[in-house]
Amino acid sequence: VSDDRASLETESLDLETEKTEDPAAPEVRESNSLKYEWDVSNFEQLEPDRPQFYGSKTRKNPITEEEEWFYPFYRLYLKLSFSVTSLLFMVSLVIGSTIGIM
Repeated sequence: VSDDRASLETESLDLETEKTEDPAAPEVRESNSLKYEWDVSNFEQLEPDRPQFYGSKTRKNPITEEEEWFYPFYRLYLKLSFSVTSLLFMVSLVIGSTIGIM
């Protein structure tokens, strides 16, 4: 009888620790149900990281010590400045034509 009682006590302790160990269990269940509902359960395996990114130079990653592709800042700055200049030119054309019509 004492063995049965001890096993019941350990089972109840196990159940109590299971309840208190994982406070994020409802979020995990919700996440899993949304993965199933949206059919993205294996999304990480299907999609590579940043497939549109093409680096132009390599550099050594200071953390992993591996060579990795990166996009230099000066090229990013050139693209951004060209885009902003084009946008401002188009806006000034619209404003100029609106004022010209009046």
